[in-house]
Amino acid sequence: MKYLNLFLLFWSIMIVSNAQQLSSSNQIAIATDDVYSTSNIPSSINNQMHQQLRAVLSSAGIGSESYYNRFIIRPSYEIVSKEAIESSPVKFVINVTIGLSLVDAFNDKVFATYLDEFTGVGNSEGRAMAASIKQLRVENAKLSRFIDDARKKVIDYYDGIGDRIIQQAFALAAMNREEEALFQLNELPEECKSYSKALDAMVNIYSQMSDRECSERLLKAKALWAASKHGRNLSEIVELIGGVSPKASCYGEVKAFIEEISKKTEMIENREWQMLVNRENNRQALYKAQIEAARAIGVAYAKRNTQPQINIIR
Repeated sequence: MKYLNLFLLFWSIMIVSNAQQLSSSNQIAIATDDVYSTSNIPSSINNQMHQQLRAVLSSAGIGSESYYNRFIIRPSYEIVSKEAIESSPVKFVINVTIGLSLVDAFNDKVFATYLDEFTGVGNSEGRAMAASIKQLRVENAKLSRFIDDARKKVIDYYDGIGDRIIQQAFALAAMNREEEALFQLNELPEECKSYSKALDAMVNIYSQMSDRECSERLLKAKALWAASKHGRNLSEIVELIGGVSPKASCYGEVKAFIEEISKKTEMIENREWQMLVNRENNRQALYKAQIEAARAIGVAYAKRNTQPQINIIR
């Protein structure tokens, strides 16, 4: 019974483990670049600018964190004037201009711009600078228009190339470069017209990848089982076959192998086996799990390739 519980636990989480880390949606993501300035500003201002812009983007429903973003907001910060006002304590007043540009990081093309003036007051020059940056808020009508324009430009961009990204992903998959293909599909946000087709393409390519891996995983699992004593290698076996998609071509063999293990170790109870059958028949959950597993593969590819090149076929 101990081995049965272990088996069911691993089997349940392996298919949908990525769902705990990734959403089935894929919101627009815009990263924040380091501050450009010809003024003498401390490094802490750069960090605060990142934090403030991320908060603004988040308030507008735009993600700012990704392993690789095509679109970035590039901020500039210039001190126009500064003054120390005699008081107790001394107050520093700084007038600045803050600029923001939505840029395609792949080719430096600028899609939208923003420029505004702010005044910061603080007990030191650094605090006065920080106070000026804190005025970048989504309630600022001019800034809000820039963010809305940036969102529209990103959606328009992906609406224009979405179908070509999908075509190129299938071309990569045909060369057994599924991880790169899934990374490219993962770039398409849910707001673009091709998003539903991209999800179907993810499942298709993930299934192709699963079919290629299925026999190899099953062969390794059988070898481990043949070498095991009293189920000693069971956790490794479950990890191997848990990575096999229920839609993989050899899944029937995997089920037969599971039944073989269950009979030989007296691990199975009818109720618990039915749980596995019911989960397999839940197509909606399976579709979602396949999407999230595919997305996780794309993220892993991005981690290993800090600047993957996406050259769209035109």
